[in-house]
Amino acid sequence: MKSGFKNKNIILSSALTSALLLGSMAQAASVCYDADNKLVFNDTAINASGTVFLGGYNDGNWMWSSDSVCNEGSCTSVYTYSGGMVEFRLEGPGITDYYSPLPSGTMNSAAIPTECSPTTPPDTGPDTSTDTGSETDTSTETGSDTDTGSTTETATDTSTDSGSGSDTGTDSSVGGSCGEYGAHVNGSNIRLFHKDNPNWTGRSFAYLCNNGNCQQATLVDGYYENTSGFSGSVGDSFSFEFKIQDDATGQFLMQDTVTVTASCESESTDTDSTTDTGSTTETDSDTGSETETSTETGTDTSSNTDTETNTDTGTSTDTGTSAGKPVIPNDGQQYFFLGQDKPAIEGYMSVAGLPKPYGFTMYVTLARGEVSYDGSYCFKGLDGLKHTNNYNSNEAAGCADNGYRQNHWGSDEQNVQWAVETYSPEVMAIGLWCPSNGNLPALYNNGAYDDLLTELADFFKQYNNTSFMLRTCYEFNGDAGGWSAENFRETFKYVRNFMDNSGITNVAHVWQSDAYHGTGRTTSAIGDAEQGYWPGKKYVDWVGVSQFHSDVGEEAAIAASEGLPLFIAEATPHGALFHQYDFKLNFNSTSSSPDGSVTLHNDLDWFNAKDDEIFQNVTKAWHYINADWSNQPQWANAADQAGENYFKYTDSRVQMNDTIKNHFIDLVSPANGFILGN
Repeated sequence: MKSGFKNKNIILSSALTSALLLGSMAQAASVCYDADNKLVFNDTAINASGTVFLGGYNDGNWMWSSDSVCNEGSCTSVYTYSGGMVEFRLEGPGITDYYSPLPSGTMNSAAIPTECSPTTPPDTGPDTSTDTGSETDTSTETGSDTDTGSTTETATDTSTDSGSGSDTGTDSSVGGSCGEYGAHVNGSNIRLFHKDNPNWTGRSFAYLCNNGNCQQATLVDGYYENTSGFSGSVGDSFSFEFKIQDDATGQFLMQDTVTVTASCESESTDTDSTTDTGSTTETDSDTGSETETSTETGTDTSSNTDTETNTDTGTSTDTGTSAGKPVIPNDGQQYFFLGQDKPAIEGYMSVAGLPKPYGFTMYVTLARGEVSYDGSYCFKGLDGLKHTNNYNSNEAAGCADNGYRQNHWGSDEQNVQWAVETYSPEVMAIGLWCPSNGNLPALYNNGAYDDLLTELADFFKQYNNTSFMLRTCYEFNGDAGGWSAENFRETFKYVRNFMDNSGITNVAHVWQSDAYHGTGRTTSAIGDAEQGYWPGKKYVDWVGVSQFHSDVGEEAAIAASEGLPLFIAEATPHGALFHQYDFKLNFNSTSSSPDGSVTLHNDLDWFNAKDDEIFQNVTKAWHYINADWSNQPQWANAADQAGENYFKYTDSRVQMNDTIKNHFIDLVSPANGFILGN
């Protein structure tokens, strides 16, 4: 039978090397909270000569802000202390050497803050605890398995018990049958757990988190458990996180999506005289040639006489077939996508009555060994694709923070695996950010990124029940990428051929322009000829375009002339330069940005102006970015068209205003041709 470990992944330690730890500890840094309960970060590297970016975790909740009030040696943040451990890093022009601690991407040791002293910052060294436990796990399993298709299973279980015996023992809340980590029912609460590692000999803290709600973890009988239970029931799913700081091995972080199970029991100490006669026969026949037969026998004696016969017959089918590429909707219909990060998706999906997306959009980096736009992270390759503990490698040449993974780099968290496993969308769109222009020839001439493309192809195969839309080097003609037309064409063709040659059948390839700088080709049909950024029609499944303030006329004309569907792959309300939208404002009102450079609006002008583009026959999919851009530091200093910032003050979350929300519900409806999700 198939093993269904969809949410359980091989654990890869993200512990930093000893050299990195020594570099981190060389900085004098601490954290405390002031009279208003705001976190204050103290570091001799703070020179306050420019902006200071704060990154880290406050009781397991991610922090990233450029709004701290800083003086030399200290920054008062906008974050209210919420209890538990705090760890942080600082970066920016207001920091000596730009990063603290060094190297970039590392964190100061986690600590529990105390109230700030009016004279001397408190010493918030790590908390140390020692726990011991033991565990015994014994199991025997036999069977043979050959699998390539659908399964028919018939099982018959007959047992007869008679005799007398005694059973004494003590069970921990988790134990040998519980696995590596997870969540289970313990009395009236839900307990999280993670198995201990004997190499963790110098742990200074450990905590477990349920959807960002974190509690200290205690080591009991070989497992870390949260100190008090969470509410919930069997079958609930949530984001699980386990984090431990160990002086011997560094930091270990494990994140996953888990489902609550019934109570799992430890191996207990039993005195039991038993005689059990019974047999179980199980036969699996698989239409793609799977056969499994197993026989179990045992003996059991207890103080009563009991005869039980149980027959269980069931059929399950797994054809192993791919979902295929997304079907192109009929004229007058279009798929609804939502994105573009985890908090944006979670926030939208938590609001009742909003249209359910047919698909979601997230972003993945093919670049590696290159620093992110805001300088906060060195890409390891495929960042944003999977849970951080689930990559083939956490290292890249040129990265000082090797061994460290994160799925955010100045914007909010990206995790395609999380979105697929949490919401099971029909289609998942991926914006694949490419290496810098100078590195692209090595990609398509020398196969320098083939290991990453192989890992990406394996991911598509693993989730072959989902269709994907791959936007390779998206916004190929935009300011941020800086790719030449030739390098882009060769890269796009190489990625397409690689996926086809790997047997990938559930990925549509999207050629996406930024709608502003021009594609370098005519709008009349040219088919497989190469021109400008156009790689030839045989490599393109969908024409893509970003829809902000610019019109999408050129891309729509290309799609129509080539007989291809148009995907408006990025859309969020925006006016001309110095005209941004903030849906937190009262409807039909305006305001000014804090620096006075931008007028903020809350009205329907953008939606009304874009209706014709959304509902033209060639448009077959539309992705709305429902995000608070103003809270993401990537956009704080991002110069775009005409050298001006484009999203710094934008909040496009439709749920923030009832009028906007109701309009969105009417707009994105089946009556208007939108194909929604379940």
